[in-house]
Amino acid sequence: MPLLPIFKPTRKKVMLSGAAFAALALFFACCGCGRKPATDRAEAPAKKPAPETAVQLKGSKVTIRWDDNAGKPLLEVSATEVSADEQSLSAVLKEPKALLYSDGTPAAVITSKIIEIDGSRKILTAGEGVVVKSAQNHDFAKADSVIWDSSRNLIEGRGNVAVVWRGFELRGDSFTADTALKRIEMKAANGKGRYSP
Repeated sequence: MPLLPIFKPTRKKVMLSGAAFAALALFFACCGCGRKPATDRAEAPAKKPAPETAVQLKGSKVTIRWDDNAGKPLLEVSATEVSADEQSLSAVLKEPKALLYSDGTPAAVITSKIIEIDGSRKILTAGEGVVVKSAQNHDFAKADSVIWDSSRNLIEGRGNVAVVWRGFELRGDSFTADTALKRIEMKAANGKGRYSP
């Protein structure tokens, strides 16, 4: 039976369909891509287990999940179109929805036209019409771009920022918040008009 191609190479990046991405991720997880022979591994000092990254295919959507070292969830992001780069462990998702966790508890939901995730550093970057909604209250923020650093439990938004926090609407050039949007600090470009509700 002839094998069907599952990806189209484009320079250094690889474009994958949702099913192909899931199959490729499962292949690497099962086969241990890049592992050294058992004799070489026995000589290396024992390392702390790396946080898990899992990929699931549900219908026509791909779901990527990150866990921390303790096995608690950090991120679940779903999309219908995914581009992945196996060298850098990164992926670009179009029309995604991302659920962010803080200490294993749902903290916020990010929607945008495009999200890029960096699996090695556990950082998410969203662009083009980003909305961040707290999963723990009714607060939300909008910005041109947002970066979420899971290791610092920090969201940073830039450009045309609008935040609704406890019923008040604040506008500025950038904001910094914890993942659940419980603490928000806004800044104007000139450094004035700094808000910390």
